[in-house]
Amino acid sequence: MRRISGAGAFTLGIALVQLGISAPMSAGTCCRSHRSIESWRAMAQFMLIHGAGHGAWCWDYVVEALERRGHTALATDQPGLGRDTTKAEEITWQSTLSKLSAELVQLPGDVILVGHSMGGTLTAQLTEMHPTRVAAAVYLAATLPGDGESCLSSSQEDSSAARLFFACDELGIDPEVALKLYPMLLFGDCADEVARESMSNLRPQPMSVFSGSVSLTPEREGSVSRYYIETLRDLVITPAHQREMVSRRSCERVFTLTTGHSPMLAAPEDVADILDEIAQSLPSSTRS
Repeated sequence: MRRISGAGAFTLGIALVQLGISAPMSAGTCCRSHRSIESWRAMAQFMLIHGAGHGAWCWDYVVEALERRGHTALATDQPGLGRDTTKAEEITWQSTLSKLSAELVQLPGDVILVGHSMGGTLTAQLTEMHPTRVAAAVYLAATLPGDGESCLSSSQEDSSAARLFFACDELGIDPEVALKLYPMLLFGDCADEVARESMSNLRPQPMSVFSGSVSLTPEREGSVSRYYIETLRDLVITPAHQREMVSRRSCERVFTLTTGHSPMLAAPEDVADILDEIAQSLPSSTRS
């Protein structure tokens, strides 16, 4: 299902502000089985960073798949998202980073960060903040920012279908009508039940985080290996824009999935296989 190459957001925040969706529920259990864990496999520790409007729930299938491969994984809610009850007016780019940073430093040993979509900007900034604790930074259908960039600025460079939400007024489209595109844009290749439950779990995305700009240096963030997982059927961050970002910020390796924007829900076993491969390729000193 996937090809590997050796080379080397999203506007959800705009429209989700208009949503008044109830608090999320757990995303259920993964129904696919996988090979047993070989006794020699070294364990790695992952921290999974969700994208705009999502929560830790979107990683449930991947967490289970990683654990079956002998790894540990922490998926956490950002302020005001998932089950977190922080009030919208209290949420800033810095407060979100502070929450995630505190959780990262509490983990024992080195961590492989994995950011999805808008989570790419948070992944990059956390890497800058903790370069000696981050063994690798993995970007899954994610914004791969350069210094001074944000998810908002990156999404404005793209030509994806998600840009429709920037132009609702100009095109005379009712925002409520535009929102009906969300299942297709976000979860178009997911099972119907997964898509419905995921839509019910979305919450309004604080714009202060969506527009938060990273501050990166070659000496810190640039010293940590980057990996990118591109998604060929992505309607949110187009494959062309994903490759453009990678061309500007070289990665150790680029992996390819033939999925839409949410492979952690549509193809969690494939995502876990790639993360497992990345973990096994790292020096043994970064693994338990």
